[in-house]
Amino acid sequence: MKVLICEDEEVLMTALELRLRKGGFEVEIIAAENSIAEYILRVAPALVIISLGTLKESAADLLINVQKNQKHPVPFIVIGDTDQGEILLSLLKKGASDFMIKPFKTAELVLRIRKVLDN
Repeated sequence: MKVLICEDEEVLMTALELRLRKGGFEVEIIAAENSIAEYILRVAPALVIISLGTLKESAADLLINVQKNQKHPVPFIVIGDTDQGEILLSLLKKGASDFMIKPFKTAELVLRIRKVLDN
């Protein structure tokens, strides 16, 4: 299954990519400068992992835009810092599947990915 990662911290992005590949996932990386919504619609990943720090647009707008333009909803796991807890909770209400607060263990993220994809 293809997982798209958009993360602004290079070290974390590399760790996520390695851990997910080791877990048997096909991984796509997108830079924050690119149009994330267009890329998601073109690549059609099974799941998107996105850091709030990478977004130039509103995370809620991105979720809504992607979901309304897809035949099947794309699950999102949103990553944020501890001071972004309220934003992360509001994104759950707007359609995100799950969230993680930095710092976190990559093994936990893999478990959450599997849980989201199994539902």
